Parts: sequence; structure tokens; C-alpha cells
Amino acid sequence: MAKKTINEILGGVRPGGVPAAPPPDRNPAEWMYERIARQIIDFEKRLSADEEVGGRFVASPREVVFHIKDIDYWNPDILIFEGTDADGRPIQLLQHYSQLSMLLCTVRKNKDSGPKIGFNLEGRLKKEPTPE
Repeated sequence: MAKKTINEILGGVRPGGVPAAPPPDRNPAEWMYERIARQIIDFEKRLSADEEVGGRFVASPREVVFHIKDIDYWNPDILIFEGTDADGRPIQLLQHYSQLSMLLCTVRKNKDSGPKIGFNLEGRLKKEPTPE
């Protein structure tokens, strides 16, 4: 019996309800943004009220964990991550979509944190039609 691919096992749909193959009308950065957003939303559902989503870029020379406040994209190929570091200083990372290697992690919620990122991302994704 031949082994099934992950795509076959999941029926062409990845976690978060995102189709495995990009729709023909999506730029790579937009497609990656949607997949990351859905993963963050899914990850955040497992957190307590005093926790929020943090991130660490695996390819970074230092182990820098940051609070993810927002993500965006700049078509055709750039992802933008905004947040704060452990000292509360703002950070912004511009990353080519093909070089992304990010670890989602749990961080203690800052006292001045606004709504969780998943809430904001979910609202944005609902405004865009979900690809079939």
C-alpha cells in the first residue's frame, strides 16, 4: 500500500480551513499571510486570558521572543511582523515569504496589551472571501 501525502490525508485542506494549494489569483505574500493568520488564530484559542501569542524567528542569530501585535503583507513577496520585545520596545520585521521560519509560543500578556491578535486577524479574514 502506497503512503499517503499530508495533502491527501487532509483532503486538500490544511489546519485552519485553508486549502493546501494557493488560489490562482493570490500573490505569494498574501497567501502566506492568510495561512499564518489562521495558524495564529488557531494557536490563540488554546491560551488563557493572561497569555498572548508570541513569536520567535528560528533563523535569527539570537533567541528573541516577541509579542506579536500585527502581521501584514506587501505584495508580491514581503510579510511584515509588528510587535514589542521583552522590554516593550516596538519591533518590525520585513521578511520574504520564502524565508519564513517562525515558532509560535506563549508569552505573558502585557498590562497595556490591546485585543488579542487573533481577534483582529479574524475580522480581516472575514472581510476577504475564503478561497474554495
